[in-house]
Amino acid sequence: MRKVSDIVVPRCYFERRDTPTELKLHVFADASLNAMCASAYIRAKFPDNTAEAVFVVGKARVAPMKQLTVPKLELQSAVIACRLLDLIKKEHDWTFDKVFLWSDSTTVLQWIRSSHKKHPVFVANRLGEILESTSVDQWRYVPTDQNPADCGTRGLTVEELNKSHWISGPRFLLKNEKKWPADISIIVEPEEDTNEQRECDQRTSDELGALQLFLTNNPSDCLD
Repeated sequence: MRKVSDIVVPRCYFERRDTPTELKLHVFADASLNAMCASAYIRAKFPDNTAEAVFVVGKARVAPMKQLTVPKLELQSAVIACRLLDLIKKEHDWTFDKVFLWSDSTTVLQWIRSSHKKHPVFVANRLGEILESTSVDQWRYVPTDQNPADCGTRGLTVEELNKSHWISGPRFLLKNEKKWPADISIIVEPEEDTNEQRECDQRTSDELGALQLFLTNNPSDCLD
């Protein structure tokens, strides 16, 4: 506990007196079997064409006692990221020129990009909330080693925290957008949830078949 005082978070976002010419908000999401986390940063561009990235807020939650698969936990962390985004917009007077949301889960990105398809209830409900406040094109892929939200899913000592990018944000935010992590094309359906969907469709088909058989054998019941 004594070393906690070594952690320093600047009180002001920017110490410079000149006004930023551009403000972009970046929210990162990640999850493990132990925890789910989201962290947010503002990237500001100044008149001299330099950029700064500052920590806004982070939020971590312990994974539910009912064990979920990692993809579903990652999806829940994306929900946390959206809620954090809404909170930041509500509490700031600034208008952000652009908003980015980042995840290192290809499964989550695949779900978001295929929201028009039929998904299991758990996935569909969370996709609905995610797409209420964000759009598909705002979501991008980030490698795990460049995802600051990863810090909140595994826990760090004070020494590790000071050396991490939790407070400073990922270094690529200081670079030109062309040098940010390249997005990826996702085509493969998640096997686990595809099987789950097949089982659901099969149960629905069996129930409809049983109902049709009952009505065929008991036509008088339909007239009562």
